[in-house]
This record gives sequence, C-alpha cells and structure tokens, in this order.
Amino acid sequence: EIFMKLKRSQFISDDALAGAFAGAVARLLSAPFDVLKIRFQMQYTPSSHISPPTGSSVKYKSILQAFRLIIQEEGFFALWKGNLSATYLWITYAIVQFSVYG
Repeated sequence: EIFMKLKRSQFISDDALAGAFAGAVARLLSAPFDVLKIRFQMQYTPSSHISPPTGSSVKYKSILQAFRLIIQEEGFFALWKGNLSATYLWITYAIVQFSVYG
C-alpha cells in the first residue's frame, strides 16, 4: 500500500511537470497573437474627445502587416511584451488540470 501511494505521488508530480511545460509552451506560442489582438482592440477604443479612426488613420490594417510593423518598429521580442504574468497563470492552470485529470 505504501508503494502504491508513493507511485501515485510520483505520477502526480510527473503530471504537474508535464502541465507546467505544456502551459509554458502554449503561452509562448499564443502570446504574439494576444499582443496583436490587444493592439487591434486599442486602436478602435474611442476617447471622449477623439472621433473613431477612419480606414486611413488606422495603424494596423491586417495581421501580417501588424506583425511586420511591430517587429520593424519595436523589435521581434515586442511580440511577447507583458507576457510574464500571463505565463504564470497558464502554467499554474495547466499544472492543476494535468494533476487533477492526468
């Protein structure tokens, strides 16, 4: 019985490690798209004294153009700006999910 408990705890720690890795990789791959989503949303946020942008005054017009412009103006790693706290969240969530359901 002690062996079974030890073996089960080993499985839980393996599941937790797998979950942490999966969460980190998932966030690493999805972060640039999250940055783009936020950039697109923010360019359409009307201010109280500024009219909404027209087609010609919009900075980001397509996904590929936005990727290129961000990399050109801010560098490649700008696609992961503000990613650290969200990575912690995704890792924690994945650890719990993998440990409970693994």
